[in-house]
Amino acid sequence: MSEWIKEIPSVVSAIAAAVAVFFSYKTIIENRKNVFLLDKNRVALAVNRIARGFESESGSFKISEYSDEQATIVASKYHFDSDLYEQFMDVLVRLHRLEKSSGEWADKDNQAQEIAPIIKKIECDIRLD
Repeated sequence: MSEWIKEIPSVVSAIAAAVAVFFSYKTIIENRKNVFLLDKNRVALAVNRIARGFESESGSFKISEYSDEQATIVASKYHFDSDLYEQFMDVLVRLHRLEKSSGEWADKDNQAQEIAPIIKKIECDIRLD
């Protein structure tokens, strides 16, 4: 009987260690999500600035005036899901084509109307993590 009493502290210690490991693991997993939160926020702000500029200027929008925002978005490849990053790149390419197109104003307006719902879709009004 005295042997069992001697073993109780080691059993309690093992259980406490297992609980500590479990909560440490949960903390590490949660912090992995938060590591790039600042970068994700920068990208969200850049996308929103581009979206606001596009909404206000539409057919006369010049993506080349938003070079800092473009650099932020391009640098975010590893911070986001690959599908979302591809959507960001697709919008940037479409906006560059819109700026470089030399067609009439009506053609540019049609292109702008095609781009508007895509920008609305990727606009960061929800959490990115």
